[in-house]
Amino acid sequence: MQSFAILPKICEVDRLLQARPEVRGRVYEVHPEVSFAAWAGHAMRHAKKRSAGKRERQALIAREFGDGVFARPRRGLGGGVGADDLADGFAALWTAALIHAGRAVRLPKQPAVDATGLPMHIWY
Repeated sequence: MQSFAILPKICEVDRLLQARPEVRGRVYEVHPEVSFAAWAGHAMRHAKKRSAGKRERQALIAREFGDGVFARPRRGLGGGVGADDLADGFAALWTAALIHAGRAVRLPKQPAVDATGLPMHIWY
């Protein structure tokens, strides 16, 4: 369901990467749960939608970005932003900082490429 919901955005990025190969080195795929596992040093123990899972992820985020990041109202064009979506955004931000610092790792280390030559990997 989630993949289907973001499919138009995935297609948009894919069209960009196909039309402008020079930007391929500046676009990184991130998966929040992979980032959280690397961040914590182990897989998350609880599902992100459960209370314990929210607390587990928010504790990591608070240590890195400060205690108050979840205290502010979160309103977007479509209404409120769920705590799990906000946490996923922080996981992507944490990974982006690693990429910027040159310390990010990709999974797998030697990625396969798709039929159009795009590497298939996730950064964390």
